[in-house]
Amino acid sequence: MIKNAMGKLSDLPTPVGDWIIETGIDSTDEEAVWIWAMLKEDEDKIEFNKIEELESIITKQVKQIAGSDTTAYVRFRGVSEEV
Repeated sequence: MIKNAMGKLSDLPTPVGDWIIETGIDSTDEEAVWIWAMLKEDEDKIEFNKIEELESIITKQVKQIAGSDTTAYVRFRGVSEEV
């Protein structure tokens, strides 16, 4: 559900090629979502100065779907780093 919602986000400040999403309980026994935004590397330039804005958009989306008490741990990687 969260991955589908992330895939539907448009006009992101820097292009995302894929999403890796995991859910569970974090080290503080709270509900959490771990999100890896796989940044497109085939673009002329990843706009690293817009990563903070992208992180805010992702966090808001997670809280809308999973609830405001859910912690979102957002990480960024290049598509070529996908495991």
